[in-house]
Amino acid sequence: MIERERVGQQGQFARLVCRGWLAWLLVALVAANSLYYGMKVRRWVWDATTDIRFVNSVSNAIEWGRHANQVGVLNLYDVLIQKHGAEGEYEGPARFALDYPPARLLIAATWADWAQEHFPPVKGRQIVWQPAYEFTEPMLWLNSATEILATIAMFLLVYRWVRVCQFPPPKNCHWYTPWRWREEKRTRSLPSGVGTFRATLAAVLFWFCPALIWNAHAYPQWDAWLLPAFLFAVYFGLNRWWLAAGVVVGLSAMAKGQILMVFPLLVAWPLLTGDLRGVLRLMVGVAAGVAAVVWPWLLQSPATHQWMRYASAGGIVFLIVALLPRSGRGWLAARALLALLAICVMCWPVGKITGDYLIPGTTALWVGRRASLICVVGLLFVTAFLGGRRSIAALMVGWWAGVIWLTIPLLNATTAWYEIGIVYGTRHWKQLFWSHAANLGAILQARYQWRYADVVNVGDLVPWLAPLQIPIRTLMIWAYCVALALCVVGLVRQLYQRDQRLFYVLAAPWVLLFALLPQMNDRYLMWPAAIIAAAAAVEFSGLILYLVLSLIAWILMTSYMLVFVPRAAFTREWAPILARAFPDISWAVLVLAGVFLFKAMGSSRRRYWERPL
Repeated sequence: MIERERVGQQGQFARLVCRGWLAWLLVALVAANSLYYGMKVRRWVWDATTDIRFVNSVSNAIEWGRHANQVGVLNLYDVLIQKHGAEGEYEGPARFALDYPPARLLIAATWADWAQEHFPPVKGRQIVWQPAYEFTEPMLWLNSATEILATIAMFLLVYRWVRVCQFPPPKNCHWYTPWRWREEKRTRSLPSGVGTFRATLAAVLFWFCPALIWNAHAYPQWDAWLLPAFLFAVYFGLNRWWLAAGVVVGLSAMAKGQILMVFPLLVAWPLLTGDLRGVLRLMVGVAAGVAAVVWPWLLQSPATHQWMRYASAGGIVFLIVALLPRSGRGWLAARALLALLAICVMCWPVGKITGDYLIPGTTALWVGRRASLICVVGLLFVTAFLGGRRSIAALMVGWWAGVIWLTIPLLNATTAWYEIGIVYGTRHWKQLFWSHAANLGAILQARYQWRYADVVNVGDLVPWLAPLQIPIRTLMIWAYCVALALCVVGLVRQLYQRDQRLFYVLAAPWVLLFALLPQMNDRYLMWPAAIIAAAAAVEFSGLILYLVLSLIAWILMTSYMLVFVPRAAFTREWAPILARAFPDISWAVLVLAGVFLFKAMGSSRRRYWERPL
């Protein structure tokens, strides 16, 4: 009997292994076919929309890229600040004022340089955008590459969470108490094929998302650059790789700063689940990701070069301190002496560097520089002296990012890239809505004639409050902040309950920011339309929301594109139909935002761990 049971268990194990291999073979087959036909569809969409293409954005990228190459990519921000001032409109030779973050400007300059070489203009003229596919091919391939990365991230995210949801939540723990992932190692005991179907379905729906394809290959725009960073950050969060999550967010923010509007959701995740070390690692990763892009703008003067040499020597000593043993009084004394030596190496030359290269400033400026140096170096000392060897990677990344950022208060490194690439974008388009964005701003401005600069007397709306004048745009921002806080509550709840509705939480902030915030663009609804593919793979209602969001996003983008091509045949046929939808379709978007918020805070009737495998 025992022998028969043993043979039966071995046979069952062999069947599970075979099913796992078969599942992954099917995943590879679907991935190969999806990649091939997905690229075919993208090229067909480009060719089919030649007559209605929105050329202003691609032309603007070429024009600013060309100007950056002429002036100097590292000098352009400073030149615009000197010309227009800190609060100016940064106009130039291009169609629109410059609001590109550093990574996006660098990509545009590289594209313009490539186009200058492969499509040289007529002598005496400057390079301009051309409608041929070959001219825009580098940018379209970059879009496709980011879409492929985002599709991979979508597969990994859904696969990971579906497997986690096979187990009940931790015992004796509530959603409002600090807790950590302690039982995720049990997912290794699951057959490898568990979760592959839903993950593959989510990846396919994402890859073939109509709104995503239309945005990246028909409009075309660069909004797809944000998606892989957000999805990978969430996936890294599920694995508690917070340093990597912060790095990808920081890198993405330097290309598409809109990711910062949902960044509080990622910060609240480790904070409310009791992982304070994860919060620190996340913030260090963001600082390092941004520094990895902007360091050429910061390290331009001889003073910064000299500072990096001294800081590198101090960093090597810090690394030695972190690697030394932590037991024994002798080792303790050696680590303390080396840490003090590292602090002296980094701090001693600062006075000489600032004296040689900087114009003397006020006493407050002098104190601020020294205080910032002491804080950062002291933090490095504590981390190196008390942190374990597992923290070495975070320590060195934090040291490198801190050294880069210290060039701003210590050596007056330029912050023009921040003023133009990040801050200016928040005030560039002074409208409650922009383009054909169907949201609360469109209703207020198009139906009730509110304007960006209008104020609201809250005392008239709430009788028991004293008269209080608040700008309408501020009220809209507050509404989004409240909604985002509710999303944070839903996030912690779904993480604790291991519920499939976590996928709604990931998409909800993107719907809410489009629906509630001012200055939104019609293209931004593409983000939740693509991200909700995760929920579409596990729940029928998610599939309905995926289709509805994709349709509305397509309507908004297409209706705005047709405004600029009134003579096209497609415009004459579709423009009258699409024009009727705006702005009243905004009510549907607000209802969808409410549905997403409800889904994000609710719970499934039956969770994965309540079902048989």
